[in-house]
This record gives sequence, structure tokens and C-alpha cells, in this order.
Amino acid sequence: IMRQIRLILSIGALLTTTILFAQEPVILALPDTSTTSGDTLRVDITARQFREIASFQFSFQWNPAVLQYAGFEETNLPIVAVGNANAANGVLRFSWFDINLTGQTLPDNSSIVRLKFFVNGGNGTFTNLTITNTPLAIQIFRSNGTGGFIPATLNPENGSVTVGAQNVFRASFTTTNILCFGANTGTISTTLINKPNGATVRWTGPNNFQSQEEDLSNLPAGTYNLQVANGGNM
Repeated sequence: IMRQIRLILSIGALLTTTILFAQEPVILALPDTSTTSGDTLRVDITARQFREIASFQFSFQWNPAVLQYAGFEETNLPIVAVGNANAANGVLRFSWFDINLTGQTLPDNSSIVRLKFFVNGGNGTFTNLTITNTPLAIQIFRSNGTGGFIPATLNPENGSVTVGAQNVFRASFTTTNILCFGANTGTISTTLINKPNGATVRWTGPNNFQSQEEDLSNLPAGTYNLQVANGGNM
């Protein structure tokens, strides 16, 4: 069975964000979880290193053949805006800002919003849960304490949902974009769930790039493909 995943490390253009300000990134995380067909599933997006944050925006994607969006609940952040015009296609847009303009700080692993889905996929199906840069670009700002704002970095830790069967092989990824044009600072962190015993991985990418490591670093911008081989079968 061939498992091929394509990832793209974008060429970042916000040079002042990454060069001038070296604060720790904000991490937004999604779970790897399982559920039952026909159930209602609640998924929290949690935050770490969420300190003095004044505003953020990002996009969120999943497979609508597996999960049907059913709404959201506020948790630790008031007035989170969730754009659901394209929810039928598995796309949401999130935005939030601190109405006091002073920046919010949350304990690590706090929920920032809870999503509700109806599970319409059959047993053995799964979907990745992915924070993305499209259609709404990822942006996040910290308060500088004097009424101004500092661009910050948001690092997503993406998740997945499996319906029914617990032993379905799936993969999720966390990526870091390059710091500036031409840099080799991109990373890919890979989580292989229910990886078969003896299975091997093979990455390919730009400029004849190849690797058999699950996690990659010092990457230039480009498209990277992952193949997982089990007993000689891809």
C-alpha cells in the first residue's frame, strides 16, 4: 500500500518578524484521538507559551467526509470569531483580539476554543486536523506593554481523528517555515500513528533531497514527499 503525503514549506516574507524579534513561539495544538461513527466529537485547540497575546488569525482544515462541523464553544478566550462559510468543504477561519489591547496570558495547555463535529465517516476512516496558512493567513501579535504590538510566531501541532478501528495507520506533521528567503531553516516533525513493525520511511524533496529520518531539519523551501514502506510494499 502506498502512503504518499505532500508538504510545502512556504517562503516566509515577514523578515522583520523573524529577524528582529526572537520571542518564544506560540504553540497551538490539536489532539490525535479516536471516535465512533454517529457520535458528536468535541475537539479543543490548546495553547502553550500564550503570553501577552493581543491578536491572532489562522485557518483550520479537515476532511468533511469524516467530520461534519456542528459549531463551537468559547473556553478560555472571549469573543473568538469562527468563520464557517466554507465549513461544508472542511475549512474554518479563526480570528481573535484582546478588546483591552493589553494582551492575554494563559497557562500552558489551556483551551482557546472547542470545536464540535458530527462524525459521519465510517469505521476505519480518519482525517488530519490541520492549522494552515490558507485561505486566512496565519498572523499573531504580542502586546509590547505600551499600547503597541510585536509580530510573533505561531507553530501548529496538528492532530488527527480516527473513526472506529484503532489500528489504522495515519500520519500527522508539525512544520516550521524558513526564516527568510533562501534560508535552510525549515523543519518537519513527523508522528506516525500505528506504524507497522519493520516499516521504513523515505522522504524526497527539492534538489534531489532524500532522507530516511522521520523528523527533518535545516530544510530549504519546497515540496517534500513521504513514503512509508511495510515489508517491501510502499
